[in-house]
Amino acid sequence: MAHAVGFRLFTVLAFRKDGQEMERIHSSRPAEYPVGGRKQVGTDVAADWLRASLEEQVPFFGKSRADVDRIFKDAELIASLGCGSIINVPVIAAGKTVAVLNVLDAEGAYTDDDVDTVQTIARHGAQAIIAAAKE
Repeated sequence: MAHAVGFRLFTVLAFRKDGQEMERIHSSRPAEYPVGGRKQVGTDVAADWLRASLEEQVPFFGKSRADVDRIFKDAELIASLGCGSIINVPVIAAGKTVAVLNVLDAEGAYTDDDVDTVQTIARHGAQAIIAAAKE
């Protein structure tokens, strides 16, 4: 991911409890976002982000700090790391979203082509991500 699109923060969240909770299974910044940390989908993320990731199974591209602020309850911590744009790509197994890749960098750092690149990485790494999500 670092070579393909770059990032200031890269995490992988696995969906738990039938999509009601997300657990961090990878983090490039474990001091701020430790592995094992959890988010409640009903209170910690915006409904449209959840719908895109979990139900529609499509990427979400937040191009600006305003997008990040609107979507995530922890937007202030995200901003403190210098992140103002985000690419989220669902990882799908047997027709179900099992995890989501979260790639963040400075506002304006990403393009639509970067979203495509992250999707390709998600497809190629899906089996490893799915295995890690099961643990």
